[in-house]
Amino acid sequence: QTVTDDIIKKVGWEGLKDCTMVFPMQRAGLFAKQCIREKMSREGISIPVVLPQMTTIDQLADQFSPLRADEEIRSVCQLYTCYKRYCQDALDLDSFYGWGVQLLNDFSNADMALLDMTALMRNAADAAKLEELAIDKETQERLLALLGQTGEEDSIRKYYNQLWEAIPDIYREFTETQEKEGVGTRGARTRKAIAYLESEEAAAPCQANKKYVFVGFNYLLAAERKLMEVLNAQYSTLFYWDNDPSFDLDEGVYQFIAEDIKRFGNDYPTEDIETEEEKQTFS
Repeated sequence: QTVTDDIIKKVGWEGLKDCTMVFPMQRAGLFAKQCIREKMSREGISIPVVLPQMTTIDQLADQFSPLRADEEIRSVCQLYTCYKRYCQDALDLDSFYGWGVQLLNDFSNADMALLDMTALMRNAADAAKLEELAIDKETQERLLALLGQTGEEDSIRKYYNQLWEAIPDIYREFTETQEKEGVGTRGARTRKAIAYLESEEAAAPCQANKKYVFVGFNYLLAAERKLMEVLNAQYSTLFYWDNDPSFDLDEGVYQFIAEDIKRFGNDYPTEDIETEEEKQTFS
C-alpha cells in the first residue's frame, strides 16, 4: 500500500498507464492491483483508470529477448545429443535424463550469474586436479548409480574427468543449437535480453514517458542487476527495495543491498511505516 500510494503521488492517476511494475514474483502484482483499487475507492475516483502493467523480472526479460522458453523434454534431448558427441562412455537417454535436467539448470544459473562457462569449468577442473579428485564414498555411490554399474575408483575418476572436461563444449554446442531454433533457458533468454537492450536497435524506440518501477527486490543475481542497469540508463525508473530501517546496512550481511541502493537509489518513503498489527499492539 505504501509503495502504490507513493507511485500515484509521483506520477498521478493518468501516469499509471505508462508504468510497468516489476516484482520478484507474480503474486505481488495481484496485491498491488488491489491496493490501487482500494485507493481509488477511498478517494472516490469514479473515472476509468488504466492500471500499470504488472510483471516479474523473468517475464520482463522475455519481453526483450529474441529467445523463447522451450519444453523440458525437448531441451534434454538436444542436450543429450551434444553430450554423446563429447563423451565416449555415454549413458543411455533414460539414465541421462535426470542428470540432464540438473545440467540445464546449472547452465541457466551460470548465465544468470553472467559467468564464462569455459573459464569456470577450466578453473574448477584445475582445482579438482590439485585435489587429485579424492572422491568420497557417497559421491562414488551416486556416480555408480548414474552409470548403472559397479566399478573401481580409478574408472569413476576417469569418467568424472572426461565428463567434467567436456562440459564447456557441451554448453557451447547446446547453447548455439538452441539459439538457432530461437529457444533458450531462463539464463540464456535473460542474457539475450540484455544484449538486445544494449544494442542500437533497442535504443531507437525508447519511449520518453515509459517508466519501470522495481518493487520488493533484495538480493539480485548478476543478470538481474545488469538488466536493471540497462533499463535505468534508457528509461525513467523507480526502485522500492525490500529493506527495512531496522537493517544495519553497514553490516556485511546487508552489503549487497546497500551497494544496490547506492547504485540505483531508493524511492521508498523514508518515514517509518506502522503496520496494522503494530497499530493494534500499541492501541
